[in-house]
Amino acid sequence: LEETFTFTEFLEEKARSTHNGIQPWDELKISSKDAEKYASGDEDTKERIDAELDASKAKYVEPIKNRFTQILKKSANVVPSAKVLVDVKSNKSIISKIIRKTPYGKMKDILRSAVIVQRQEDIPKVMDALRKNFSLYQLKTKEKKKDPLGYYGSYHYIVEFGDALIEVQLMTKRLWTYKELGHEVYNKWREEIAKNPNLLNDPHYMKDNDELRKDVALSKRIFSRGNGANVRI
Repeated sequence: LEETFTFTEFLEEKARSTHNGIQPWDELKISSKDAEKYASGDEDTKERIDAELDASKAKYVEPIKNRFTQILKKSANVVPSAKVLVDVKSNKSIISKIIRKTPYGKMKDILRSAVIVQRQEDIPKVMDALRKNFSLYQLKTKEKKKDPLGYYGSYHYIVEFGDALIEVQLMTKRLWTYKELGHEVYNKWREEIAKNPNLLNDPHYMKDNDELRKDVALSKRIFSRGNGANVRI
């Protein structure tokens, strides 16, 4: 494509994929009840579901992983020292997400990836390459004012690859490093947030929970630091 896009136009770009959002691995149905049994340590359920998930990944995910990685690396190589990470979601994480009400067949991060760049100004260049190599299904921009934990500065693409939708996270190396610290705070409160999705936006709960209030403030400082702010964490 010859046209030159500004950064704002990238963020406002409309999806070009016509994918219906249902993944090829939707043929495997895992109920919330079975997911709960798996998480509680029921050995028979865990053994059965692990075998089913492993077979599903072998059929639908592993065959596309290498080719997808090649094309993603081609996109990332437009800037120097970019790093590409591609992995397959663990069974434990899949079960956790099912418990949090996302069906297996609608998960877009079974095969998930990240492009880590050195500088903020590298990001539009990689965006342009991604746009040329993949059809965009969705772009989620992490914005400081909208995320209760203060996570901002990264760009989460969902791209179409064959019959599958795949997540691509794009951010700087600095933010990626601090994101790992921020994720520790999220993991601490993940179960509570799953039970009450509006937990972090509830001023009464926040006011009465000193530990949560301090952790939210810590998370916001972590992500500010990850985006270059000189703040103490």
